Amino acid sequence: MISAYVLAGELAAAEGQYQLAFRRYETLLRSYINAKQRGAERFAGAFAPKTEFGLRFRNLVVKAFAFPGLARLVIGRDITDSLELPQYSWPLFSRRAID
Repeated sequence: MISAYVLAGELAAAEGQYQLAFRRYETLLRSYINAKQRGAERFAGAFAPKTEFGLRFRNLVVKAFAFPGLARLVIGRDITDSLELPQYSWPLFSRRAID
């Protein structure tokens, strides 16, 4: 959702200069996406365990994370987004386009 929001905002702000929009999108999100990909690599084995024990353990952890706040406490920095979203001014839609 974050990527879609930023891409849409940059495309709107670039007023048809899509190359500029893509460059700005890349600049704004590259470090954020890199961090998310590193986090996914760290947890990849946990999502697809190779043994029955690993599968049972994964399922217990997933159930435990249903308790409010537990996932944030245990793996908070890996699931917390610290990206400050740009503010875009969206073109107003005409009433006819909405109806």
